Amino acid sequence: MIYYLGYYNCDQIRSESRLAAPATENKMKYILSALTEACDEEITVVSPAQTKLCRFVKGRKLRIGDNVVLKTFSSFNSKNKLVRIFGHLLTRLNLIYYLLKNVNKDDHLVVYHSLVFMNILKLLKKYKKFGLTIEVEELYSDVTENEEQRKKEIEYLQIADSYIFITELLRKEVNDKKPFAISHGTYSAVSDLGFSFNDDKVHVVYAGTFRKAKGGAFTAIPVAQYLDENYVLEILGSGSKEEVEEVKKEIEEVSKESRCMVNYVGFKSGDDFNSYIQACHIGLSTQLADAKFNATSFPSKVLMYMSNGLRVVSVRIPAIETSKVGEHIYYYDEQNAEEIAKVIKSVQLVDEYDSRKVLDVLHKDFVKQFNSLLHR
Repeated sequence: MIYYLGYYNCDQIRSESRLAAPATENKMKYILSALTEACDEEITVVSPAQTKLCRFVKGRKLRIGDNVVLKTFSSFNSKNKLVRIFGHLLTRLNLIYYLLKNVNKDDHLVVYHSLVFMNILKLLKKYKKFGLTIEVEELYSDVTENEEQRKKEIEYLQIADSYIFITELLRKEVNDKKPFAISHGTYSAVSDLGFSFNDDKVHVVYAGTFRKAKGGAFTAIPVAQYLDENYVLEILGSGSKEEVEEVKKEIEEVSKESRCMVNYVGFKSGDDFNSYIQACHIGLSTQLADAKFNATSFPSKVLMYMSNGLRVVSVRIPAIETSKVGEHIYYYDEQNAEEIAKVIKSVQLVDEYDSRKVLDVLHKDFVKQFNSLLHR
C-alpha cells in the first residue's frame, strides 16, 4: 500500500474549507498524478488539513480516483483561542493514531515536507519501519533564517529512505547519498485555450505574489519605462489590501513616464488565469537574487509560464540556471529595470520553441525516477 501525507485539498471537499495552500495543493496533485503512473497499487492520500469554518466538520474517507482514496480527519474551528488549540491537538492525535494503525512495514509513505510532521514521523519511522520518501520543496528555516532550526530540520530529513527534491542544490544541502528524484515543480502542460489579445503587441506578464520583500511585481513594474509602445506589461497576482494599493500606485506612477502600457489585472484562477497567461508571450520571474531561500527553492512561476507556452525571463540564480529547464531561460544579471528590459527585447519570438514538449520529456523522466524510489 502507498500512502501520501500532506495538507491536501480538492473539489470533492471544497465546501469543508480545509486549510491548504494553493501552491501545496497544486504540487501534491501533480505528485499524485505521477505516483499513479509510477505504480499500480492502491494509494491513500492522508490529509490533516483543518477546517477554517467555525463549526465541526466530520472526517471521512472517499474515492477521488480509480485507485486513489482520500482520508481526512474530523476538525473544528472557533474564534476562541483555547478551543482552536484543542482542535489542532485533536487533529494531530487522530493523525498519529491513523498512521500507527494503518501504515505497516511493507507499506511506503510519501510525505510532503512540513515541520509539523517532524516529531510524529521520527517516532513512527523508528517504531513501524515503513519505507519513507520525503518530498522536500524547501527548507523552511531558510525563509525564517533560523540557523538552529535549520540544523534540526536537516537532521530530521535524514530519517528518509529516499527523497523528491525540487532542485539539485537542495539535494546537496540535505543528503546527496540516498536515492532521489528531482521535480522542479509541475511538469504538466496546459492545453491551448485559444484566447488572444489580437493587437500585434508583445505582452509581457508578471504573475505572482505582491510581497515587496520578494521583489516580484515591484521589480517588474519599473521595466515598462524602458519598453516602447510595441509592448504591454500585464501584472497579475494577489497580496494584502495594502500591497494591492501599493502595486496600483506604482503602476500609476510608471505609466506617466512610459510608452509601454501597464495593466493591473489582479487575481485570476483556473481557466480564466491560464487563458490570460497564454495570450501573453513572455513571463517574468523577477524575485530578488540575494534572498537566502533562492539557494534551496525553485520559483514555481517559471514552470507555470512554460506549461502555458511562454518564454521566460528570469534573474540569474543557480537554482534555475542549473535546473533541467535552465537552458531554455533568458537571464538578466543586474537587478535593475533597464537591464531586464534589454533582455526582454532580446527574446526571439519567431524561433522554434515548444516549452510544453520540454515539460513532457521531464515528466516522463520524473515518473521513471519515482518508480525506482517506490520499488527498491
